[in-house]
Amino acid sequence: MLRDGNKINCTTFDSEKFSKQLIPIVTGTIAIVKNCVKIFANLLEKVVQLISVKLLSSLRVRLILGLLVVTNVVIHAQNLHAWAIQGSTTVSPYNGQWVSLAPCVVTAVKNDYFFMQTPTANSDNDPATSDGIMVITDAPPGVVVGQLVQIDGTVVEYDGQTALQNPDLSIEVVAGAAALPEAVVLEANFPSPSAFTMPDLEKVEGMRVSFSAFVAGPTEGYREMAAAYVSEERPFREPGVQWPGSIAGAPVWDGNPELFWFDPDGLHQPNNRFISAGQLVQATAVMFQEEDLYIALPLQYSVSGTRTEYEVRWPAADEFTIGSLNALYLKDNDLYEVKLEKTARYIVDKLKTPDVLALQEVGSLSVLSDLRFRISQLAPSVDYEAFLFQGNNDTDLNNGFLVSRVLQNPGCAHVGQYGRIEHRRKTARSTPLLLEAELPTMPPTPLQVINVHLRSLNGITGADAFLCEERSATSKHSRWLP
Repeated sequence: MLRDGNKINCTTFDSEKFSKQLIPIVTGTIAIVKNCVKIFANLLEKVVQLISVKLLSSLRVRLILGLLVVTNVVIHAQNLHAWAIQGSTTVSPYNGQWVSLAPCVVTAVKNDYFFMQTPTANSDNDPATSDGIMVITDAPPGVVVGQLVQIDGTVVEYDGQTALQNPDLSIEVVAGAAALPEAVVLEANFPSPSAFTMPDLEKVEGMRVSFSAFVAGPTEGYREMAAAYVSEERPFREPGVQWPGSIAGAPVWDGNPELFWFDPDGLHQPNNRFISAGQLVQATAVMFQEEDLYIALPLQYSVSGTRTEYEVRWPAADEFTIGSLNALYLKDNDLYEVKLEKTARYIVDKLKTPDVLALQEVGSLSVLSDLRFRISQLAPSVDYEAFLFQGNNDTDLNNGFLVSRVLQNPGCAHVGQYGRIEHRRKTARSTPLLLEAELPTMPPTPLQVINVHLRSLNGITGADAFLCEERSATSKHSRWLP
């Protein structure tokens, strides 16, 4: 028996004896196929190695040995390009399947995942399909930007992002240096303002993009990301139900994400917590999807322009002012003193110490009293009285008031239908708070101010039982006030 590579060239041998030895092995393997193709694939590869039979890349296994022929057994998709895995819809056509990915260029690397993209020469040049894909390693990836790598793994949809992930993920570096694919330019007509069947940014998910984008507002509090847009005017969500519409006569919203998010240090670039409205961000980035958010993770970026800051003007002598501020979990924790100082300065410098200030998400009456004291240190002429009622579920999401002592006979109470709202066998965490007082006029002018902490709209889309309950609770909360 002579060997030529992985092929077997038979000259003379006892075929009957050989077939008798081989048939039990192959028969057992076929039985496994009927129960689980994935298990069969692993076992078959071991069998093939033992008997030195070539596993063809045409997705078929042909064992032509003696009297037995096995054919048309699909193992897994071979040599797929990233655009084929992404497909032209929001979910990969290979979702949940084990695939082999044709060599791609590594475009960005993070601690436990990286992005790669089909080389330009192998792109399908179809604007409806993304050439990029995310690889989740759950450990340091061991690759660097510019390498050409070939990967075997399972296709998953991770928070809306198509990715490769598997405990047995196989990563092979094919070449050490490859040209990075040219970045797709985001511009005024991309993302498109037109109605869609798939969001435009889905078409560049995992790809290199470049943009000059205006910042819509300050960075949000949790991940310090800034909302950005590339159109000439600040976009807003249109009124109506999402396209194509399901309610006769109702206005239709085109369904486009009006903004995308910019995460300065999403890929180890320098952070910038002070990007704000009116500034321009120029960047090359990788577009990442997290549920319904499209997030640009910059490979490099610059920020120009001055921040646009708005302040309340000082009131005239005959004016009375009312303000509202969500304090974003103002409570006694590790950053308590810093946050107290910053919140007090904002109230004094930007809000100009309104006569009535409604606050949401305050930890306790003690915390609100500490804030009142800090304000008095910055503005000694301001004398506030603090009011706060603990929320129904003993959380740190409480409503409160700071009321100038210029007002007469102030008093507070919870309001709403029956004073409470039930949700999942618990009452809503923060109920509306009513302030009643009198302005010092002749005669006194009665004043009522209702402090409402609106329920978040998070989790109101979808069809499962939990989301339906979330929608019901949100609707009930919006109709709660008498």
